[in-house]
Amino acid sequence: MTPPPGGGGTSRSGGTLEATVIPPLEKNGYAYVKQKYLSPGLGGGRQRVDTLVTATDNALVNVSVKWQGGSGSVDEKVPAEILKMLVLKDANPAIKRCYIVLVGPGWATNRLKAFYKNDIATFIPRAKEVKIIELDEFMHLCIRKAL
Repeated sequence: MTPPPGGGGTSRSGGTLEATVIPPLEKNGYAYVKQKYLSPGLGGGRQRVDTLVTATDNALVNVSVKWQGGSGSVDEKVPAEILKMLVLKDANPAIKRCYIVLVGPGWATNRLKAFYKNDIATFIPRAKEVKIIELDEFMHLCIRKAL
């Protein structure tokens, strides 16, 4: 996979990275919508979700893909996404599960381990409602039809 450029270019070419979750969804029969706007966003207004999936139990699953190519805004990226997902989950009862898929070589190993173990729930107690996983695990969940 060719990584998107860092900085401002990430938002322009992030669709390339977000599209990596589409083939396992399609191959395993999941219905999905990309780049859907939902309300409310954190602080009001609307918020765009990367991919909204209909799981085998008909629950909606919010999937966000986060790329980290180098050191930078990693400290803010995941906690902010957790908060945004929880706001949408509360306002949209059909959203039953949320996943943040972390991709890229720029994640610090100790930070990744903390995210995967959901250590952030110490500070954001409801963070346990958002699963933080690697792309390989996402693909495995799709194959097992376990999203």
